[in-house]
Amino acid sequence: MTGTRISIANTTPTINTTGDDTQTSGLLDLSNNYQVTFKVDAVSGNTAKSFQIYVDNNTSGSANSIHNGSSKFYSIKLEELVLGQTYTVDGFVATPTSFITIRTESEATITIDELTIQ
Repeated sequence: MTGTRISIANTTPTINTTGDDTQTSGLLDLSNNYQVTFKVDAVSGNTAKSFQIYVDNNTSGSANSIHNGSSKFYSIKLEELVLGQTYTVDGFVATPTSFITIRTESEATITIDELTIQ
């Protein structure tokens, strides 16, 4: 993925989330502790840019969520990632109807494999 975001289990992907939202629109029960795990296969482009994980936010602004700025719970520069390594990230406890968004900043390319949310 290059300079893009991908939402996972969002039932309304064409509607941008906002800080004024009062409900979530996902298929994942993230109301308890959970982890996001992914394996890094490749990075390229501007590796000073970041890979990020959000909950209940399908935009590039971290405050555009029912959870406001807490929606972005993981960010790492591509240059800090180790190829072939699997990363496990503790998720931000959200709602019974949540979704996850993974994102790379513009000019940043990452190839991930074995993405799990559990």
